[in-house]
Amino acid sequence: MNATKNLRSFIANLGTQNVLYQNPSLRILLFSLGAGLVLRTALGWTRSALSLLRPRANTAANYGRGSWAVVTGASDGIGKAFAFELAARGFNIVLISRTQEKLDIVARAIKYNHPNIETKVVVADFVNAAEEGFAENIYEQVKDLDVSVLINNAGGFIKKPYLDIATKEIRDLIVLNSLSHALVTRVFLPKMQARKQRSAIINVSSIAGGFAQPHRQIYSASKAFLDYLSRGLSSEYPNIDILSVKPAYVITGMTSYRQPDAGAITPEQLVEASLDSLGRTTHTYGHLKHRLRGWFILGMPQFLRNIYIKNILMTQIPSK
Repeated sequence: MNATKNLRSFIANLGTQNVLYQNPSLRILLFSLGAGLVLRTALGWTRSALSLLRPRANTAANYGRGSWAVVTGASDGIGKAFAFELAARGFNIVLISRTQEKLDIVARAIKYNHPNIETKVVVADFVNAAEEGFAENIYEQVKDLDVSVLINNAGGFIKKPYLDIATKEIRDLIVLNSLSHALVTRVFLPKMQARKQRSAIINVSSIAGGFAQPHRQIYSASKAFLDYLSRGLSSEYPNIDILSVKPAYVITGMTSYRQPDAGAITPEQLVEASLDSLGRTTHTYGHLKHRLRGWFILGMPQFLRNIYIKNILMTQIPSK
């Protein structure tokens, strides 16, 4: 009984007797930090709310109608959606992926829907990006084209305990998700930098790159690399619009074609949100659903985030 009474007395007096309360400088500092955090959050929400009222970006006018957009991982999912949307906005399309047959199907579909749009197919398996001359070989096949937009989208996914992942799987995923995009960007950057009109690069990262995750440790680390690469390049080359897109669940084969819900969006929704953010920011979660999810997860204290990731988030992620 006395222990309970003493605890209540301690809590009641804590506000006036602790060293922080008695130190005006510390109180001012903590208040300023708290107020700054609240203001930053409020500004972020306000900016996102206002973004819903922005007119659709005129992508073709910004980067050149009739110029070429290079899309990696273009045979399916997000890459395919980027190819179709950019064709609809007046860009000719270079389709890059590892399977000739799938690329040819996408090229014919684009031509059927947009007869005035040209397409070019380049076959490349990005798992082999570490091989000498890999990125240069891609560039040689399109060097005579006026490339104004580069979409680095090719990627893979693994969900396993670390000791269950073969060393080859680790190497392949890092090469596919990180190294390949760094090298492809490097070979295209001089040409895009030299254009009279602006150019653009979109790197498809992931919300997973914002926080460490068990069982998706290689995936999240590789996507964090791509996000930081994008932000660094955007500061180095201000005349090129470089955007890191960090979606959550998108309905593709990688997520086992999860059905639309409060958190999942279609590739087309992601592409539209990404293109409309191009030139307006350097990094985005894309669709409003994913912005809300990003703020929710990254706004948590670390210990709560760990609990959320382990007990809720990881149960929603399919194994691959």
